[in-house]
Formats: sequence, C-alpha cells, structure tokens
Amino acid sequence: IYLDLLENRLVDPTGGLDDLANKLIRATSPDPRAIMGDDALRILRMARFAAQLGFTIDPATMDAARAHAAGLASISPERIYDELAKLLLADARYGAGYESLLYGLEALQECGAYEVILPELAACAGVLQKAQYHAYDVLGHTLNATAAAPPELVLRFAMLFHDMGKPAAVLSHGKMYGHELISENMADAIMRRLRFPNALRKEVLTLVR
Repeated sequence: IYLDLLENRLVDPTGGLDDLANKLIRATSPDPRAIMGDDALRILRMARFAAQLGFTIDPATMDAARAHAAGLASISPERIYDELAKLLLADARYGAGYESLLYGLEALQECGAYEVILPELAACAGVLQKAQYHAYDVLGHTLNATAAAPPELVLRFAMLFHDMGKPAAVLSHGKMYGHELISENMADAIMRRLRFPNALRKEVLTLVR
C-alpha cells in the first residue's frame, strides 16, 4: 500500500486494504508458492503475523506454506530461533491474546513446519493421554499450554518443550512415566541445535526438568 503524494491517494495494487478489513494474512504474489519458495522463513513469519494481529491465514497462502515447509531445513538455526522467539511472544505485542497465539502455533502444525524445525514436537501429534486428565493429545496439550502461559520467553519455551519426551517414554516402556527426563535431554539438544543464548537455555532447562 502506497500513498501517492502528488494526488493524495492510496495506491493498493495487491488488495491489501481488503485484507486488512477482512483480517487476512495473504501472500502478495498471484502465486503464493513463489513467495514461500523464495524464503521458507516466511512460513514462520506468516504464523507470527497471524498471532500478533489476530488475523486468519488465506487458504492459498497456507497451501503454499505446506508445499514449501521442507525448505525450512535450509534456513540457518539462528533465524529459526529468532522467529520462534518472536512467535512465542507475538500475542503480547498488540494484546491479541491466547486464542490468537494458539492459532499461530497450530498453523505451523497444519503446514508441516514442526516436522522440519522441531521433529521432536511433531512426534507428539496423535499420542493420546488419559482422558480423565487431558482433553488433547500430547501436541494439542503442549500448544494449548504454551499459549496459556504468561508471555515470558522462558516460560513459553519451557511449556513448548516440557512434554516432548512422552512419545519416547511410551515407546520405551509403554507408559509416560519418566518423560520429564527425556524431555529435558530433548530440549537441551534442540536449544543447542538452534543456537539459543546459553543463559536462556539454562533457564528453560530448570523448568523442563
């Protein structure tokens, strides 16, 4: 969207004003796959903007993100960490709230981003828990708990990582007992892999264990 200073009018070649009115995240290109294919980090930004603004994601843009999620493997760890950190605090920026952050986190699940950047988290999908204690599978519980945590980076990363060991525990001995130790080891490996600041990594681990 541009302002033509000579004619004092807005120029909107891609329909951005309608998207704002409809609270829609949409790639500006007629072919959204060209946008996502050029830089797969835009997939994480897509989720972050949705979480920040309380917007929904255009279906064609989501399809493009799904088609190019594998491209996240070529993005540097530092850039992945930076976008994840921004996403986890996105709802606090403009006061969008819990539902908005949850939508952004679920968007990354829907497009397959976790399978590339956090396969340990993706493995939690479909792992059922006792119905009398949990309304969701392990991944659903994790994303809901993360969105519900106070908007502090240490707390939200701790919630994102705290139950990742449950699938491995079930595979090991058929129960989730002891998953917290597995989760701690997984969280440590992830944070080293994504080049977390050491101080943040140590704080998160104290809450995961």
